[in-house]
Amino acid sequence: MRSRPRAAPRAQDVLDEAALPARAEVGLPDDRIVFACSNQLYKYDPETFETWCAILRRVPASVLWLLRFPPYGEPRIRAEAAARGVDPARIIFTDVAAKPVHIRRSGLADVFLDTPLCNAHTTGTPLRFL
Repeated sequence: MRSRPRAAPRAQDVLDEAALPARAEVGLPDDRIVFACSNQLYKYDPETFETWCAILRRVPASVLWLLRFPPYGEPRIRAEAAARGVDPARIIFTDVAAKPVHIRRSGLADVFLDTPLCNAHTTGTPLRFL
């Protein structure tokens, strides 16, 4: 017996604000601009991360929301942010989730940041419509 492929989130589901979780449910502040990148940590390079830190320095009421994958990279990212003049508390990590949940919760971000060397590919495609 063949299994049926799982349906990807439909564009209208991603765009429907009623379908989004509350920011507090995923540890995001309601009163800050949320810049997000849901790429794995290996896709970051120093120049890209410096650019993101420069954005955070210029937009003080903002946070950077990143995927905790792999989790052992989190302390290093926080240390690098601090070395670049950004309070590490402004870096918020989220756990890996099933793709439909991951895509839907990504709609909570105000701005999706991508990495130029190795981008988000199919994970980022639905986010273009948010």
